[in-house]
Amino acid sequence: MRLRNGTFLTVVLFGLCGLISLSWYTAFSNSKGKVAAITHHAAGV
Repeated sequence: MRLRNGTFLTVVLFGLCGLISLSWYTAFSNSKGKVAAITHHAAGV
């Protein structure tokens, strides 16, 4: 049970990372200036 839970958690984590990477890649392809602004906003700079 614990092992299955850990595996599920890992899969979800990798899925989230993939989604974030994909969205970042899409935004970066669309406009680099917008991405820079988003990065600064996210960093709180």
